[in-house]
Amino acid sequence: MHTNSHATIVAVMARPGDMEPWNWAAWAERTNHVIPPFSTDAQPDDTFSQRQLDEIRAYVLALQKKRPRDRFSFAMNGQRDKYQAGRAAWSQWVEERWTKQWRFDALLDRVLKNNGATAYEVMRAHRTDELPDIEDADLDDLHKEIVSEIFGIDAFINPYTARLPIKKNVKEFVQGALRSTWDRYRRTVSWQRKQMKANMAKETKLWAKMTEDDAKPTAAQMRTWVRLSNSLMVPLKNYSDEESVSQLEKKKEMITAMLAAIGPEQDAVRSGKARTKKRRTRRYRRLEMERMMRM
Repeated sequence: MHTNSHATIVAVMARPGDMEPWNWAAWAERTNHVIPPFSTDAQPDDTFSQRQLDEIRAYVLALQKKRPRDRFSFAMNGQRDKYQAGRAAWSQWVEERWTKQWRFDALLDRVLKNNGATAYEVMRAHRTDELPDIEDADLDDLHKEIVSEIFGIDAFINPYTARLPIKKNVKEFVQGALRSTWDRYRRTVSWQRKQMKANMAKETKLWAKMTEDDAKPTAAQMRTWVRLSNSLMVPLKNYSDEESVSQLEKKKEMITAMLAAIGPEQDAVRSGKARTKKRRTRRYRRLEMERMMRM
C-alpha cells in the first residue's frame, strides 16, 4: 500500500470539523497528546509555518469530504494540484510518527503474533508458499483487541454490551492499518524468499565444489558453508521444508566433524594472527612515543 495510506486513514477518522479520536483519552495518550496540524488549535512552530498549517487543513478537509471510494486516489494523486503541498506535509507528519512514536507497526505485529496470525503461520495454515490475500487470512476477529489497545472505550458504539460494536471510523482505520501491515509482510516475505533462493544456490555450488573428486576443502570454505547453512535454516523452517532442513543438518554434522579434526591447525593460524596483531600494536605504540618525544 502507498505510504499515503497511513496519512489517509488517520485523516479520515475525524469528520469535517470534528476532532475524534484526537480528544479520546487512549488515542491522546498513544499520540503523546499531540494537536494534529489540521486542527484549528494548531499553532505555528519549528515544524510548520502558518502557511503550511493552512495548506494541511485545506488538504485534510478536502480529503475528509471525499467519498470513501475516492479517498485513496485523491491522496495518491501524483499530478500537481492546489493540495500538493498540504498533501506532502501531512503525509510526512504522519509517517514520521506512525512507527517510531506511535508504534502502530509494533502493536499490530504483536497482536498478530500472539494470535498465531503472522505471515508464515498463515501461509502454513493455507499450505501455500505465497502469502494469501488479507481477506483469506480472516483477521476480523482481531479487530476488537486492536481497537481496545489503540482507542480504548471511546471506540465502541455501546461499551456496555457484550457484543461491543465498533464505531465506523475506527473500524475503517483498523482495516486500513491491517491492510498496510499485510502489504509490509508481503514485501518482507518476497525479499526473504529471494534471499533464500540466492543462498540455496550458493550453498549448492559450494557443496559441489567441496565434495568433487580429489577436492581438498579449506577451513575457510567450510566455515563459509556453515554460515550459509545457518542462514537457510530459519526460512526453510518457515516454509516447512523439512526435507531440505534434514539434508542441511546431515551435511552440517559432516562439516562440523571435519572442522573439529583440523582444530589445532586452525588454532595455530589464529594464534599467528593474534601475534601479528600484537606486534603491530607494539610497533604503533613505539612510533607514537617517538613522535611525542620529538614534540
